[in-house]
Amino acid sequence: DEDKAIIELVALIFDGILGEDRIPASIRLWFARLQMPVLRCALAEPSFLTAENHPARRLIDRMGACVLGFDPSAGIEALEAEIRRIVQVVEQYPETGCRVFELVLKEFEAFLASVVREQPQWQRVVDVASQLEQRETLTVRYTIELRRLLEQTAVDDGLRDFLFHTWAEAMAQAAVVYGEK
Repeated sequence: DEDKAIIELVALIFDGILGEDRIPASIRLWFARLQMPVLRCALAEPSFLTAENHPARRLIDRMGACVLGFDPSAGIEALEAEIRRIVQVVEQYPETGCRVFELVLKEFEAFLASVVREQPQWQRVVDVASQLEQRETLTVRYTIELRRLLEQTAVDDGLRDFLFHTWAEAMAQAAVVYGEK
């Protein structure tokens, strides 16, 4: 049951990413290739679901937030090339588990610090990306908490869907705008 829940959660994460129209198709392809390595890592390390700072989760959140906050007029080639490189590194070392995600997360953050923040047109992207990353992290956290609270309660499927999708996102957006308290 635990493995099934992990598989479902990883599938939901990637369904959300791959179904997002604001992400260019060329970058969605790289996210799709990242799904199996992330699933292997999540199954090997249960902390993937509970730890907000798990490297695989942080990498996905950060890359996705950067792409979603991206202004297409600024040119996406450098970001796409970096995402492609990161995915290829992860695919090349599947047996290393979490360590490869730690390494590429550091490299992606260094890329953002050195390349993106030096160029004025990218500054807005990084700021928006940080907010989107925070909202996505909170959405996942609230969804997990709602699942935990409702696991012993009979709830209609429509209401359950509303709580896990719409309400979790609304709470996360409110937390970003007004603070978690």
